[in-house]
Amino acid sequence: MIARPSTKTIRLLYAASYLTLLIFLLLANGGAVRSIPPGSGAAGAANGLTGRDWQGIHEAHDQWQRSIRPLGGNAEGWQAVNRRQRLRASFDRRGFTVRPEQGTWSWGLELTSYGVGHDWIGIGRGEIGVVGEKIRYGRDERLEEWVVNDRSAIEHGFTIRSRPAGRADEKLRLRLRYRGDLRPVTAVTGQSLTLGRAGEEPRLSYDNLRVWDATGKRLEAWFEPGDEGHLQIVLEDGQATYPVTIDPTIAQQAFLKASANSA
Repeated sequence: MIARPSTKTIRLLYAASYLTLLIFLLLANGGAVRSIPPGSGAAGAANGLTGRDWQGIHEAHDQWQRSIRPLGGNAEGWQAVNRRQRLRASFDRRGFTVRPEQGTWSWGLELTSYGVGHDWIGIGRGEIGVVGEKIRYGRDERLEEWVVNDRSAIEHGFTIRSRPAGRADEKLRLRLRYRGDLRPVTAVTGQSLTLGRAGEEPRLSYDNLRVWDATGKRLEAWFEPGDEGHLQIVLEDGQATYPVTIDPTIAQQAFLKASANSA
């Protein structure tokens, strides 16, 4: 006599069938399928799943879509897609570049040095680790750079474990080289940059600059223009308890305006 499978086993089989269908549709449509709502088509057949089961499946699917993957062929590097912002990101050992799903512009950054005052510490290639939707660059024993392909935007940040040598009254600075053809179209100051091409509509924002220390205390930080082709992030860390985290975000201007209009 054949034993009847348990309810849990049936649910797992339904979930496996649903995920197989999702992967097939994603491959067939170049990754354009976002989700299949429960209760419709093949997904509706899996009525043995609870709401929590469906939530877990959709979260796993969303995380898989945002994951950072190796470039194909013999190319060295990684890539990711942010569907909310309709941005494609590529990563190499020195930095990142973002491009729109539709359009010809590109923009990115690579960290070249950092230090207290103008006592710059050069940046090497370092070690790279990729887990899910996050890529980490171990620049040296003190500084880690990272990018997270989040649901709403792309986060670009730094964790600095200890303060570099320098005068206590000098500020900590990070020096980054621009990539691509977008440049600031407004003053480089404050916690927000608006980026575009000369004579065109703004395309991208690098903003929401937040900095905090190990105790959670917010630190003052702002953007400053650097020398030719560079940007600086400056922070007031005189009273900070290390490590310190720096965390701006990247978003398309068109989608920022749409979100503001719908609010």
